[in-house]
This record gives sequence, C-alpha cells and structure tokens, in this order.
Amino acid sequence: MRKPFAQNVERLKLVGVASLATLVYAGCAGPPPIHEVPLARLKHEIARDIPGVSASDLIIPHEISEESFLAIHSQVPELEDRSAGAYALLKLLYSGDHLGLEYRWGETRSAEATLAHGGGNCLSLAAVLVGAARRYSGAARYIEIQDRPSRHAEGDLEVWASHIAVILPSVDGPLIVDFRGAQGDLDSMRYKQIGDRTLVAHYYNDKGYDLLRIARERNEPPPWSEAGRFFETATRIDPSLGRAWNNLGVAQARLGDLRAAELSYQRANKSPGNYLKTATEKNRVSLDFRRQTPGLEVSAWEKGEKPF
Repeated sequence: MRKPFAQNVERLKLVGVASLATLVYAGCAGPPPIHEVPLARLKHEIARDIPGVSASDLIIPHEISEESFLAIHSQVPELEDRSAGAYALLKLLYSGDHLGLEYRWGETRSAEATLAHGGGNCLSLAAVLVGAARRYSGAARYIEIQDRPSRHAEGDLEVWASHIAVILPSVDGPLIVDFRGAQGDLDSMRYKQIGDRTLVAHYYNDKGYDLLRIARERNEPPPWSEAGRFFETATRIDPSLGRAWNNLGVAQARLGDLRAAELSYQRANKSPGNYLKTATEKNRVSLDFRRQTPGLEVSAWEKGEKPF
C-alpha cells in the first residue's frame, strides 16, 4: 500500500533547485502573487464563454483565500530552514510535522477543499502547491504527465482522467513535483506544460470522473446526467481537451443521445494522444453496436458484460 504522501516528502523525485521568495516576511505584506492570469480575469473570461455560468460559481482550483493563506503562513516559524525555498514550502504543505496534506486517489478538490479535508488527488495537491507558491511569488506552473493517465472502465466504454504535477522554474533548472511518485528517469518523462484555463477544464473533467467512480464503488447507478454536465463544462472551458470530449461522449451514449456521442467522439479524435485515440475508437465501436441493437439493455453494459 502506498504510504501517505506526507510521509514521503524526502522521497520525491525532484530535478534542479528552485527558489521562492523567502517564506518569512513582515506580517503577510509580501510581494504580490504571480498568476498566469489574474484570478478575477480568468473567471470572467470563462464565464463569458459559457452561457448561464457566472464567475462567482466557477471554481479555480489554485485559488486560496486570505484566511487559508494565513493559516499556511502561520506555520512558517516552525520550519527548521525557512530559507530553503521550494523545499521549505513542500515540507510546510506535505510533511507530517506541519500541514501533512496526503495523496488520496480519486478525490478531486480545490485548494481550499484540499486544505480543509487534509488531502486529495494529484490535481488537488498540485493546486495547493501552485496557489501557495504563487502567493510567495514563485512562478509555479502546472504540467500534465502524459505517460500515466487514469482509465476508468464503464462496461464497454472508457472514461479518462489526467495526471497533474507541478514545475517550479529556476536558474538551476526545473523542479518537478510528481505527487504519485515519478517512475524511471525524469529526463525521459513525457509531460507538457498546461495553462491555468486548461487546468480548470481538467478539474471539471476529473470531478465528473469521480462521480462515476464513487457510484461504481457503492454499487449505485452511475449519475450520467450530472457527470455529463461536468464533462460538458470542461469542453466549454477548453475545447481542445480531448479526454473531456471522450467522456462527454460516453455520458451521451449512456443517456441514449447517440448522435451527440458520435460528434463528441469526433472532437476527441482530433486531440493529440495515441492512447486517447485508441480508447475513443473503442468507444465508437461500442456506439455502432448500440445503433445496430436498439433493444440493448444499458444495465447489462454497465455491469461490464461486453457483447464482443
């Protein structure tokens, strides 16, 4: 069994040495946060592009309230080496001697909720690190590890989520923080940097993924309508996010809208990633079978009973 992340800070696979503005400054009057896009503007831009969604309803995963930041910063004096930059911040957030945030697979949360619950999945922990680092004027960025996506089978169909990590640039080279533990040589790791807006789309896609996983674990009917709304929101936030289009197609197929599912799969196929193209093609084969078998009972498929 994997130990809680908080117990494995020293075992992180890291590259280079990144520096943050000192974690210690008078009160909380430090330098202004560094954001790729100011949070208010990012919310406004996304709300502008999604009719019926207000900026106040949107969740930006790395948004950390002043109250939560003060709670984080209040523990800085307890650090042994407060000038160790990124390493000090990692200990502050994830060491069992301090906040002790833990890796918990399948629990997608915002930074605020992750702090409140004491942990979350890789995206959740990345959001806390990015949000906190930027409050200390560290130019933290999200990356997507392309070698290890998460796959969730729903009978004959496949739903996909992402694996998110963080990169902290520095003059000495990049510091990569992989919350699930990097395997093999980091120099050969396949990853790409993603922008804040794309990360928000990943968050909504993963929330839909979580709903289906939880229902399966509880032996309950999958909430396809609710999950589909999360997937659709993700595609509207970032129309290039192929896994969200694939997952939206799965939800639409389950809800009986085969034409919409076909269009969603077409959009997914236009996105990069051989593994996703293979999964989407498999889903399209299942879609064709559904068209040819109008009387097929969906419940049988959801139990994993494949017709081929």
